[in-house]
Amino acid sequence: MPLSNKNSNIIFIENEDINRDSSGGVMSYIINLSSYFMSIGLSTTLIGSGKALGDNKSNCKFSKYFSISENPAVNNLKFLIKLFKTSQLKNINKNDIIHVQRPEMVIPLALRKQNKIICTLHGGQDLAVLKKKGRVIAFFYSILQYIAFVMVDELIVVDKKNHERYIQKYSWIKKKINLIPISVDTNKFYPKNKIECKAKFSFSLDKKILLFIGRLEYEKNVEFIINSFNNIKNNHYKLVIVGAGSLESKLKKLACLHSYDIDFLGEIDNTLIPDLLNSSDLLLLASIFEGSPTVVKEALCCNVPVVSTDVGDVKEVLSLVDGGEIIEFTTSSFVNAVDKVLSKENWDINKAPNLFSHMLMGKKTLTIYNQS
Repeated sequence: MPLSNKNSNIIFIENEDINRDSSGGVMSYIINLSSYFMSIGLSTTLIGSGKALGDNKSNCKFSKYFSISENPAVNNLKFLIKLFKTSQLKNINKNDIIHVQRPEMVIPLALRKQNKIICTLHGGQDLAVLKKKGRVIAFFYSILQYIAFVMVDELIVVDKKNHERYIQKYSWIKKKINLIPISVDTNKFYPKNKIECKAKFSFSLDKKILLFIGRLEYEKNVEFIINSFNNIKNNHYKLVIVGAGSLESKLKKLACLHSYDIDFLGEIDNTLIPDLLNSSDLLLLASIFEGSPTVVKEALCCNVPVVSTDVGDVKEVLSLVDGGEIIEFTTSSFVNAVDKVLSKENWDINKAPNLFSHMLMGKKTLTIYNQS
């Protein structure tokens, strides 16, 4: 039954804290889709982790929410096991669409419920497992991924590189894999008065703010950003790092070795991200692997240029709007790109809102849901 019938519900399942309202690509992706679907009268549900509070902020982002683990820090394996055991799946009706964000989550759902299941592949999860966990764990993960690809009804890939890679690796999934780039909520991310936004974060007007937003984990390569920033001989530049993760302590110690301005703001509320982007002069990204990083498009919609490594779909995105520079993994490339971008007084990235609106992503995803 197509979702235009409003008796249907969209069930998002992801190992995310349902109380969490902070920077993060996957959660932003789910929230943006939910926002679009709710705007056209469809119901959405988030099944995640964390203690479900009566005044949960998810109330305004989803029609309903359920938690299968009171521990918001539960790892992906434990979350997967809980999916096999949870009674929350009883709340899913036969006409509902189930939309998961990791391949392995398909398996317990396909075994227990007769629903249409969609899986979004955020970059290359298999590559991430290989680099983080090693070859043995990656081998077992590849088996789970293969089984999931067999069982799932439709796959969504958020960037062209991984779309091509998955088809090359599993040619038989060509008919069920779809490319839908990540978009952003342009009702929240748009240009604001930079002076006023800098004042909100007590940033000096004499400083050019170089901003990183993301998880402080291996794949984000923040150590490279800090080390490269140390080679910029300009006292008018300030590096601001937003996010949390397992490398936070190590990165703070590294930053303390440098004499230039580096501030860590920690993980901040998502409602502050638009103002924070508008307070900055440049967004930095040096990831080793990504899919379609949401924060890049959020920055561009705020008329903030980007300096990034050639990862995911960033190069393609920047070329569409002439919104920054692509760098190699060298300090000289980083320094030259930053100086080049910041030497330009005014940026006018006016195409971004039309190209990256979450309305486009929502409409394309709805088409996938409604395919028979």
